[in-house]
Amino acid sequence: MLISRTLVLNRIVKFLCRHAGGISENAQTVKVLNIKDKINIYFRYNDFPFKLERPITESVNITLSHIKRRAELHHKKELIKQYYFADGESEVKNSDKEIDVYLKQNDSILNANIPNCEAWAQSSKLVIGDIVYEVNYNPPTVKSLNLPDFMICGCPIRPHFIFECASMTDSVFKWYRSVSEEIGKKLLNENSTEIVIENERYWEKIHEGYMYIICTSDIGCFLKVVCSPKLNGRSGPDCSVESKTVVEVVPNKFPFEERQEYTRTFCDNLSMRCLSYNVLAKMYVEQQKYPYASEKARNTYYRKQLLLKELLGYKSDIICLQEVEDRVFERDLEPILNSNGYIGFYTKKGGHRYEGVATFFRSSKFKCKRKYDVLLNRIIKEKHIYEDLYAKIAGNCKDLNKLLSQHTVLQLVSLEPVDQSGSEVLVANTHLYSNKDSPEVRLLQTAICTYFIEHVVKIKNIQGAGVIFCGDFNSLPDSPTYNFLMSSKQECNINGIILISKQKSRKMKLKSVVSLQNPTPVRGCNLQEQVTPPPFRPQSHSMEALEVFHNLPSDTEFDESSLSEAVDVMTAKSSSSANTDIDEEKDDVSVPGPSRISKVTWKNKASVKIRNIPFTEQNSVGNVGSSLKHNLCLDSACGVPEYTNYTGDFIGCLDYIFYSSDILKVTDVVPMPKHEHVIAQVGLPSEYFPSDHIALICTLQWKK
Repeated sequence: MLISRTLVLNRIVKFLCRHAGGISENAQTVKVLNIKDKINIYFRYNDFPFKLERPITESVNITLSHIKRRAELHHKKELIKQYYFADGESEVKNSDKEIDVYLKQNDSILNANIPNCEAWAQSSKLVIGDIVYEVNYNPPTVKSLNLPDFMICGCPIRPHFIFECASMTDSVFKWYRSVSEEIGKKLLNENSTEIVIENERYWEKIHEGYMYIICTSDIGCFLKVVCSPKLNGRSGPDCSVESKTVVEVVPNKFPFEERQEYTRTFCDNLSMRCLSYNVLAKMYVEQQKYPYASEKARNTYYRKQLLLKELLGYKSDIICLQEVEDRVFERDLEPILNSNGYIGFYTKKGGHRYEGVATFFRSSKFKCKRKYDVLLNRIIKEKHIYEDLYAKIAGNCKDLNKLLSQHTVLQLVSLEPVDQSGSEVLVANTHLYSNKDSPEVRLLQTAICTYFIEHVVKIKNIQGAGVIFCGDFNSLPDSPTYNFLMSSKQECNINGIILISKQKSRKMKLKSVVSLQNPTPVRGCNLQEQVTPPPFRPQSHSMEALEVFHNLPSDTEFDESSLSEAVDVMTAKSSSSANTDIDEEKDDVSVPGPSRISKVTWKNKASVKIRNIPFTEQNSVGNVGSSLKHNLCLDSACGVPEYTNYTGDFIGCLDYIFYSSDILKVTDVVPMPKHEHVIAQVGLPSEYFPSDHIALICTLQWKK
């Protein structure tokens, strides 16, 4: 009988052990966490781990009764074990002893009829029998702390961590670098408080703060960070981590540093430097692989260091980024750019996407008047804005369904110059649908964006506001989308948009465009003389580029055979069933990014125009020959570079900075990087470029 009772109790104990975790190492401390409408309680009772999870609204009296019952059960089990091995009787007689359990606030017993969320926050002690525990309510804790595998001199770096009940802004970060034993002993003899010894290394304190910019003195040294978690004046135990590798030697200059020779200083108050950049989300690097890119080039932490160094060096007033992951915005971009004088906003795409667009502006130059986050497939249903546009596409279920299934967003920020009261600039930022077979969807998405911008201009009565429309439009220079934005009008059967080759190039308005081969025509760069950056010397293994990428022609044209295939595919898709739409969307999710527009080969220079393709009666229901219009008077600030996206399966211009040419003018355009730098490791991304896209940078000025 006694043995069977012992077995039952042991099973109960094992069950409790399986559900115990996160126990405080201090046996006289109870750890209480208020997480997701639950109170989680951790402590040790006679070296036995306890964990309870109770509702925050439950009376603390009920929670204490659960603790009491478990403590008494454990007490009985211990007495039975002692009796079994010692063959005594006194323990069994005392096995039914009642254990008092209560909370204390200072020296008074706390009212047990209040809910958990109040009781544990107010209490200072938990008493179980004759054991007194200090209550540690929501203690700041570092659950994980790491440093990047690759660390680059001159780049910003920050620790990667997981906090529990701690704030990144409240917490303290102290940085150290390893020094030789000789230097360490010398500093110790000088009674320096900046030196510590740990893990048989001497560590010199070099910085205090969330972010650290690695300097030349760190080359060849290990780095270490010590984090003191804090929240609202409460502190938790310190946590430290050492880097696995030493700080690396880097090239004399990265290619983007040559571009930064043109942006040594910020613009004057009458100008504004704008940047648009698709920064390449981690999720797409993992999906698309980029087989030509090295492990380092694909490493997220390495790419983030390069990205931050690049962004800060351009000294932009307005920064528009695409493919920004929410955690990268929260942990990297916002805190680091904020410490450099920027204010930023983030708009995540709809659906189950974990990336979106972000816009930053210098707080010393602008103040935000209003901000709009627009999900295009929802806003299209707003009749007072889009009744006309919706009517034009409602007759064709394919176009409408495909449009409504996309989760593209538009971020619109209205900025007012600090020293120019009354002036206003609307900064729009988007990343359009990328499926190569759906130019009509991108055109409609663009129309939705322009309609909304014009709507804001109208309702806010800001007709004199300048518009800056940045983004990755996933559209070539001769696409319907580009033509619509540049010409203000697109005459087309919306359901019959197709690209066909044209031998004679259409003249495009290219203001202040800098040739890739000859960057000398740059105007307004505030340089006294032409800058000649030092030569870039890639590593020897980087020169093993594919032959097809070595000589990119300066003049381009669609290959007619590829074009005819595209026409056949698009014509066939126009009469496909609804099931095809579903398959296309699955395909788009699995293979995102610009590679979805990659089935085009390039030859000599030509242009493309839009032509209506005849449809069968079944597929031409709706407003045939309808036109899309806008009145924004846009122009491309950086013109049409040879390419803004360069990968193993696509080369072309997809990114643009459009601006109101009737209100603003272009004064400077930063030259694109040298082609030999782009192909140094076959394509992008590489160890010298953090993204598969290239940043566009220009300077705009008010005309009046």
